[in-house]
Amino acid sequence: MAATIYLHWSATPYTWVRSGVYHTIVAGDGHLHRLHSYTMDLNAHTWRRNSNAVAISCACMGGNPDPWTIPPTEAPARSDVPGGGGSGAQLELASR
Repeated sequence: MAATIYLHWSATPYTWVRSGVYHTIVAGDGHLHRLHSYTMDLNAHTWRRNSNAVAISCACMGGNPDPWTIPPTEAPARSDVPGGGGSGAQLELASR
């Protein structure tokens, strides 16, 4: 069965990278931080939906008190997925 892909925002600054929660974190500048194999189950990203799932998060929305002071940037939307080629590869990965 194909894995379900969950796209999150981390409610953090653009530079936040922490292992253990998401498989890949996309920084505000579009840099991909692949932290875990996509075949590894992570237990923290989506309540009761962590098995056979891939968690990708954009580092953003961490403004305090207003999350929108650190909004998503355009760079993550244009980032290549590992082994891919831009937004078309993202859609291809999502449809697997």
